[in-house]
Amino acid sequence: MIEGTLKVEWANRDRPTDTPRYWLTFTANAAQLRRGAQRKVIIGRESLLEYLLGIEAATLLPAQQWLLEIHEAGHLLLERTRFTEEQYKPFRPVS
Repeated sequence: MIEGTLKVEWANRDRPTDTPRYWLTFTANAAQLRRGAQRKVIIGRESLLEYLLGIEAATLLPAQQWLLEIHEAGHLLLERTRFTEEQYKPFRPVS
């Protein structure tokens, strides 16, 4: 497992009528990886909810609360997030 901090940002919050686009930026603990921040893009609210349900044995209620927080504040920070190598693969270096 790779542990670190996951930041979810509503990238197009300034256009609320558009399909939501989210940037997920994961920064692994320095002791595990030295690759720096990695990013993944998710499009659509349902896709994000499905993704959140797939991490860390999240249940529907916390995932829905996270989604509400993202839409109220524009972002969410989840510390001590754990990914398997397979879950981590789609992330790419932040440029």
